[in-house]
Amino acid sequence: MIGHILERSIIHLFSAMGLVVGTFFGIQSLHRRYAKGWLPANVGGRLLLAGFIVFGLTATREAWDVSQGQPVVKALTDYLSWAIGLSLGIWATYRLIWLDWRDQ
Repeated sequence: MIGHILERSIIHLFSAMGLVVGTFFGIQSLHRRYAKGWLPANVGGRLLLAGFIVFGLTATREAWDVSQGQPVVKALTDYLSWAIGLSLGIWATYRLIWLDWRDQ
């Protein structure tokens, strides 16, 4: 049971980073084409919005799993691994966007 929880945590960690980057670039595309008024004007705000969207969807999924009989401890570790993965994904994307490539 513990091995399975750790394995799922690692999967959630890496998939959360990928999902937040993908969602961010989708929001960037929407911002450039259509939605100048209703999306955050700065990149940091759009990154946070991407993180909230992904976390909201994953939290809904975990709640559904608990209603189907998943142990609550496993759901809490899943929430934690998703939150850490999203935080790392937001931080890494922000750092890559603002990295000054000319001075390297």
